[in-house]
Amino acid sequence: MPDDTILLLLANAANRELLRDWLGHHYQTIIADSEADLQRSFQLCIVDGPALATFEAAIQARRAAAYPIFLPFLLVTTRGDVKYHNPSCYLCREKATEADGQDEQDDFQL
Repeated sequence: MPDDTILLLLANAANRELLRDWLGHHYQTIIADSEADLQRSFQLCIVDGPALATFEAAIQARRAAAYPIFLPFLLVTTRGDVKYHNPSCYLCREKATEADGQDEQDDFQL
């Protein structure tokens, strides 16, 4: 199960507990509440808007440290709050280029 670890970085305690209970049946979950928790080993981090605002620099540093390995962060928010998130928030995906077989990274702005 160590390869199936989800880091829950959510400021909303009720949502954090609901996700831990729901996901805990199939995955190891780690509750994160500090920058140090971002250094733990995980395959997915689920983050809410308030936690993103608090830990954005640490998240970017963690992703950069993992490069070239893709480390996904999933932002969960309400539809109404999407417009309030920092426009510098990016989702990334990697794709292999057919020409040279090297990985290249594309960023998609929310």
